[in-house]
Amino acid sequence: MCRYRGCRVPSESGSDLCIFHAELPKDVEEFKSALYRQLDELGPASSRNRRFSFVGYRFPVGITIGEAFERVSFNAVVLPSAMTTCSFRNARVSGFVRFHKAIISGNADFTRTEIQRYASFAQTTIRGDAIFTGVSVNGFLSFSDATVEGHASFGDAMITGDVCFVNAAIQGDATFGDATIEGGGFYAGVTFKRNTDFQGMAIHREVGFQGCSASSTSLGTDAPKLRGWSLGKERCGIELHHHQTAASFWHFAERTYARNGERWQADVAFYMGRVWRWKALRRSAARAGGSFRGGRTLLLRAWYSVLWAFDLLLLRWTTAYGASLSRLFTSWLVVIGGFGITFSMAPRLIESAGEQVWTLRNWIVGFHYSVTTFATLGLGRIGPGPSRLGMVLTSIEALLGAILIALAVLVIGRRFMRQG
Repeated sequence: MCRYRGCRVPSESGSDLCIFHAELPKDVEEFKSALYRQLDELGPASSRNRRFSFVGYRFPVGITIGEAFERVSFNAVVLPSAMTTCSFRNARVSGFVRFHKAIISGNADFTRTEIQRYASFAQTTIRGDAIFTGVSVNGFLSFSDATVEGHASFGDAMITGDVCFVNAAIQGDATFGDATIEGGGFYAGVTFKRNTDFQGMAIHREVGFQGCSASSTSLGTDAPKLRGWSLGKERCGIELHHHQTAASFWHFAERTYARNGERWQADVAFYMGRVWRWKALRRSAARAGGSFRGGRTLLLRAWYSVLWAFDLLLLRWTTAYGASLSRLFTSWLVVIGGFGITFSMAPRLIESAGEQVWTLRNWIVGFHYSVTTFATLGLGRIGPGPSRLGMVLTSIEALLGAILIALAVLVIGRRFMRQG
């Protein structure tokens, strides 16, 4: 018998391995005949492996697995017109498909294949392309530790379980356009040697992209932008339904853009990741607060609210986390203009103001005082009046001015370093 662990097929003459596990080259027709006998369940069960289990198989060039389904009664098959190394094109598999540690010498074609259970290609080597366009898997799809030497296409795929690409290596382009993953997507440690396209992909549960690398990343026709204040979940061509999913994905995108020197896109990805991390933190705080009682719950929520307000007012709205100079200068104008109008319309808040509100002198003095306070110049000609409210407003504007000016130095310095 074949010495490969768990294999029931008799070994070849002069070898301790069967025709499935022996090293290449091998007779294609003989391989096909042996494979068909196994799929047709011919011969004693003691000399056959499981019907759709291809653990450790070495597939020669020219084998078309799809032909075998012509004689499998519970499968409705439309055979492919072109011969590929391993083709399940248009096949319907009522069980699972397992290629653990297999070697496929050419393409693996699963176009529009329906698999009623799971599909596993863990530690498998595909020396051609992995074509899974339109595949339907009613379970998980695993490519952990697998190697695809060509391109990988998962466009329009429908996976009801998890998708795992942990530590996989895709040598060519990888496309996940319009794929739907109802479970989680796990991509930690995967290497995309060339381009990746996530346009239209939907992941409904958690995902992990940490440690990934790629040559470039396409997020859809709507490239990362900072227009407006709304950040919907369908931003940039990818739809994410879980807070941690979005945070992990944007972390991956940030690293990819930074590696390619696309610093502006990396800043936007960092901004998106921070927004979603706060949403995930808010959900975690709500869950943690539910397990506490009384004062501890209020303290936790108060602490989160303070941190969130600080981040929102002084980092997100003012600089987009360092990505937008226009937002920073707009924040300057808003603070100076708001306090200037206040001081002009309530002249008693500062010294040297006239009694009448609607005078040109009051507006000039009010805005002059606002500018000098914001810039923390302290010229001494005009100061807060006897009103305590004027003193409080002056202190608040001076503090905001110091913070926003410091942020300007950081943002401008970061931009010069990025261009360098």
